[in-house]
Amino acid sequence: MERRRTGRPPPPHAGGGRPGGTSRPAGSIQSLLTFSACASRPLTKKGRILNSGEERLLLKAKTKLDAPLEDADYRALAAVRAELRGFAHFTEQVVKKAGLTPQQHQVLVALRATDSGEMSIGELAEALFLKPHSVSGLADRLESLGLVERVPREADRRSKDLRLTGKARVLMSSLSRTHRDELRRIRPLLISLLSQLD
Repeated sequence: MERRRTGRPPPPHAGGGRPGGTSRPAGSIQSLLTFSACASRPLTKKGRILNSGEERLLLKAKTKLDAPLEDADYRALAAVRAELRGFAHFTEQVVKKAGLTPQQHQVLVALRATDSGEMSIGELAEALFLKPHSVSGLADRLESLGLVERVPREADRRSKDLRLTGKARVLMSSLSRTHRDELRRIRPLLISLLSQLD
C-alpha cells in the first residue's frame, strides 16, 4: 500500500546544513568554537580557565623556571642554605640548654601545633619523616621527663595517643618565643635572598 503524503514541506535545515546531513544550530556552533578556543588554555587547580593575562604570566614564569642557572643563582642558593644551617644550629643550642635533643623538640613542636594537642606514634612518624620505632623511643624519653603522657584514643580505647603535659606547654611557650624572635630577625635577609631567585 502506498503511504499517503501529508503535504507538509520538510523542516528547514538550521545553519544552512545540507538536506539529509547532520545540522547544528548556530548557537551550538558558536559554543563549540568558544570551547575549542578555550580547551587549549591551561586551567587553574580549581578548574577555572586562565584569562589571557594570567596565561602570559604563567608562560613567563615557566620560561624563567626553564632558564639555565646563572652564577648569581648559585650564590643565592648557597646563602639561603647557610642561613638555614645557621637557624638549625641555633635551634640545637637553644633546645640543648633546655635539656632536649632536636628530635625530642620536634615531637613537642608537632604535638603543640595540633588542634587537639594529641597525636599517635604513627602520625608523628609520618609528620617527622621518622620510623615509628624511633618515635616510640623519643616518646619514652619525653614521658620519663614528664613532658608527654600516653592517653587512650577516644575512637578506640585500646590505642594510645601522645599528649603534652602542663610542664611541656610551659617549656614550649618559652622555646617557641625564642625561635619566633630569631626567625623574625633573619626574615628580611631570607626574603631578600629568596627574591633573587625570582
